Amino acid sequence: MRDRRHFHKIFALLGPATDRESSKQYFENAGYKVEIFKNPEVFFDELKTAENTIVVLETFALKGKLSEWVQKLSSINARVPWIVVAPISQYSIIASYQNRGLVDFIQNDQPYMQERLLWAIDRQAQKEELLLSQKRLQEELILARQSQLIQDQEESTDFNSILQKKFRENWMKQKPFTLLALSLDDESEVQDFWGQDVLKKAHELLLDLCVRRWGLRDVQFVDGCIYVMITKTTKEVLNEAVELQTQLQDQGRQLLGFRISLSGGIAESYIHTDQASELRRLTDEALRHMQAKGGGRVGIPKAIRGGFRGDVSTNLG
Repeated sequence: MRDRRHFHKIFALLGPATDRESSKQYFENAGYKVEIFKNPEVFFDELKTAENTIVVLETFALKGKLSEWVQKLSSINARVPWIVVAPISQYSIIASYQNRGLVDFIQNDQPYMQERLLWAIDRQAQKEELLLSQKRLQEELILARQSQLIQDQEESTDFNSILQKKFRENWMKQKPFTLLALSLDDESEVQDFWGQDVLKKAHELLLDLCVRRWGLRDVQFVDGCIYVMITKTTKEVLNEAVELQTQLQDQGRQLLGFRISLSGGIAESYIHTDQASELRRLTDEALRHMQAKGGGRVGIPKAIRGGFRGDVSTNLG
């Protein structure tokens, strides 16, 4: 672990009785980058711009209640891990914050406090490295799936020909065939506020979730819109689209830090139209109609014959 400690930074708030300089020297000699504070206001100010930090709090440094400190820490970074240094008499109070970022409790009324604190910091640094490697692996898998999808589509014929073929095959087998069109809402706003790189990652995440759910062969990315060709009824596809939106929102918050909104359009063969070309036009029209109404919903056109009937809009948010 020692050879990797320099990748992490200790951000510590220590009590007035603790020797700040000797503590800093101890952890720097161990290989960590270190910032040590005794004033909580200065500590919080600096923490706002700090990265790759492991927070250490000695409760003797607090001028107010622990709950106020935890609330302020969460408002700066809800996911930052923190280690507390306190006497054993405070353990029952501190343990109640186990689900609010607290990752370890170190007694300061026992010998070898610094050594035990170093072990706790090492353990947390290893956890952070594992989470980072898992995130990088997930990003690599998304890129690999996207690359495979693009390659498969380049080797195949154009989308309209694929749609026509699947439309005909399902008619001959007398199976339902539904086309689903999906697109992110407010792309220009996302780009302006979060940046082009985040918008690109949102597209990649949506594409990856679609491929995982429906497979490479049935997903097409055309003109900024994702089309999914499914041998299921409109009602079944609608339920799956709602589940996808929930996944997209959950993973979007974790990976990108904001709620991703998605709209869709659905049309089924011989329920909404008898022609493959019309199937695409109807899904595009339903999708645009939902986005014009504020997004976050899926649109279904009016049915021309019996089945799951139209003019239905479902809130996906």
